[in-house]
Amino acid sequence: MSPANLFPVSLRCISTAAMAALLVAVPVSAQETNPGAAPNDDPSRGAYLNGAVTRISNEQFDLDAFTARAGWNFAKNFGVEGEISLPTGEDNQQFVVFELDRVIAIFATARINPSERFELFARAGLIDSKVDVRIPAQNDSFVVDQRSAAMGAGAKLFVTKRLGIRAGYTYAEAESFDVGVEYRF
Repeated sequence: MSPANLFPVSLRCISTAAMAALLVAVPVSAQETNPGAAPNDDPSRGAYLNGAVTRISNEQFDLDAFTARAGWNFAKNFGVEGEISLPTGEDNQQFVVFELDRVIAIFATARINPSERFELFARAGLIDSKVDVRIPAQNDSFVVDQRSAAMGAGAKLFVTKRLGIRAGYTYAEAESFDVGVEYRF
């Protein structure tokens, strides 16, 4: 069965999980609201931006990318984030050249904060990736365009209340590791 045939089932599972998280998070968020606090008084909630270097690997290639990520923590333990990864190089194998065109993804996130400055997170979502493949000896090329479910986990260490370092792992059709800087608004 091809990954394309699994996509509707994965989408159904992810949307069900996201709805369950939303049903739990909304009442929790409503109970924990402090009407006297400023809107950005709790940096663990609200918007954040992240820039990271990423290594995307599978059995055929190892590709490097820059990842830009934006997210919204709508409750203490739940949020959403979207990201785009753009190439910073290509992988020249003996007879084949692989080059990342782009990766676009959206994730539902869940997190726990063992301390004020340390955070563990898990995420599940959908990835749309495009890799250009060239075979110079045959003067041939083609594009591998894939959509798949993805899941991952990682940690964040905040050096100030709003600025931190993030490291993460994501698995889909390929696996990726990223390390970057995050700013919470």
